[in-house]
Amino acid sequence: MPVYDFAVYSSDDGSLTLYHRRRILLPLKGMVFEGKRVTACFRIGREGRDHGWTADSKCKKAVSVLVADTGIKPKKIDHWFSDFRNLRSADLSKLDTSDVQHAGGLFCGCEHLGKVLMPAIGLPSAIRTACMFRGCRSLTSLDMAGYDLHSAVDLHHMFSECRKLEQAGASTWNIPRASDVNKMFFGCQNLHEDLRRWQLPHLTLSDDFNRNSPGVLSPDCIERDNPMCLSGCGA
Repeated sequence: MPVYDFAVYSSDDGSLTLYHRRRILLPLKGMVFEGKRVTACFRIGREGRDHGWTADSKCKKAVSVLVADTGIKPKKIDHWFSDFRNLRSADLSKLDTSDVQHAGGLFCGCEHLGKVLMPAIGLPSAIRTACMFRGCRSLTSLDMAGYDLHSAVDLHHMFSECRKLEQAGASTWNIPRASDVNKMFFGCQNLHEDLRRWQLPHLTLSDDFNRNSPGVLSPDCIERDNPMCLSGCGA
């Protein structure tokens, strides 16, 4: 019996649930699966792009996202839930993100998202995390302390306009390959992060890194009015 990675959206409760299950056939529209009527079912490909739910108008109304099983191991999760404007909670803690290379825009525009559980493994292979939580204006806390982002290059707008966010754990990160952190913490009025120990040897950014975010203390090289910071400061 084959093993499938698939997602089921149910309008019964507005849930989008991701599964890794051994089945003969995928759940069909209209049948009851895991106690809920199937509104739509999507196969999750290894590359992560051929999932289909981001373009489905019904799924855009989802209020919750849950990865129910371990074993789902995509290479790309960029824009998976972008502009899900009704989304309130997301639990991705069981998702295997060890091979993910692109995570940009994951929750971009999810303005009512209040709770997110991310995989503890981090994103060790991710090159791009830009706009990952951009515009998540209802998000208050995010436990990403010690997160593995050592491969990340493009992190621009990652938390831009997360107005209610108070903590993310970013002060514990090591992002030595980062070259674009422009507006990474722009407009995060309530966030408190001391990033002065960040080492950014490949830095290219503008002063908007933490504009309108008084509680975010910039890496030392950003605060210096020195063009050499763009090439070697912090090494």
